[in-house]
Amino acid sequence: MPKKIIVKVPEILKARGLDARDLIFGAKISPDTAYNWADPDKASELNRAHFNTLLGIAEWLDLEMSDILEIMDDDT
Repeated sequence: MPKKIIVKVPEILKARGLDARDLIFGAKISPDTAYNWADPDKASELNRAHFNTLLGIAEWLDLEMSDILEIMDDDT
């Protein structure tokens, strides 16, 4: 069965009271990248990512990469 990747960053940020601006400075990523990762609609459409971006977000949030991304069956 095909798989899809679920980006959990927007819900993590919301639960912690953080937003894209925090992500820019905390994870040291560009504003465009931060806004894409922080917005639930845009994050659900991401189809590629740089490992440095993933690592920066995970380290800043003090999480593992498996905490910010989830692989699920694609039922579509």
